[in-house]
Amino acid sequence: LSTSIPDSHAATRRQAVGLLAFLGLLFFLGVAMFAYQSLQGCSRKMSGDMAEGL
Repeated sequence: LSTSIPDSHAATRRQAVGLLAFLGLLFFLGVAMFAYQSLQGCSRKMSGDMAEGL
């Protein structure tokens, strides 16, 4: 019985760590998608300026 309490604490800690990792992954994906779209917009604008220059 005395060993069941640390196990439950470890399980809740593991769940919290998993949740934090999942949230961090979602946040990283959102930032990556935002950066990708903004980079696409910048490259499209630059290519348009180049085409106008040509």
